[in-house]
Amino acid sequence: GGQVGSQPPLPNTAPPSTQTTAPAASGQPGAPGSQSGSSPPAVAGPTGTVTPGTGTNEKPPEITITPEAHAKREIGQLVKDYCAAMETLQPDRLKKLYPQVDMAIHREAFRQYKSLKCSLVGDPEYDRLDASSAGGAQVKIGMKQQIEMKTGGAPKVLETTATFVVSRMSNQSPWQIDRLQHVTKPK
Repeated sequence: GGQVGSQPPLPNTAPPSTQTTAPAASGQPGAPGSQSGSSPPAVAGPTGTVTPGTGTNEKPPEITITPEAHAKREIGQLVKDYCAAMETLQPDRLKKLYPQVDMAIHREAFRQYKSLKCSLVGDPEYDRLDASSAGGAQVKIGMKQQIEMKTGGAPKVLETTATFVVSRMSNQSPWQIDRLQHVTKPK
């Protein structure tokens, strides 16, 4: 039985010596290397899964935009376009957006203007909105017009609440202004 007793010390002493040297040699240079090597994948893993997550979360609203939201966006643009058309001092530009516009009045007024700056004040308020294909809406928004007359003098500033009554013939046709009413804001 002496041989069996003398054998364990050899394997027991040998592995510790190889184990201690092996990790020490590969462990010290390898430890920083292995950490830096393994940490980016670990970081990329979570972010990798997060970005597709947020990406997919952001997309559905685009697809499921309600007809109302879409209509409001288009009507808001129409109101902006009207303001921009006023600044050109060209009644023809207004007519495209507002077929019933009184060209004569605008032509006469524009003739006296040297320049006109139009800006919208606040957010549009919808009194009613029908976003169906042949829908209509009534929207109120503050409008500020700064008018320089050709005769000179200080620019006149008109601050009004503009009520736009708009409609469209079908989903494919653009929104147009049917009626427009300006109410001067009380000073």
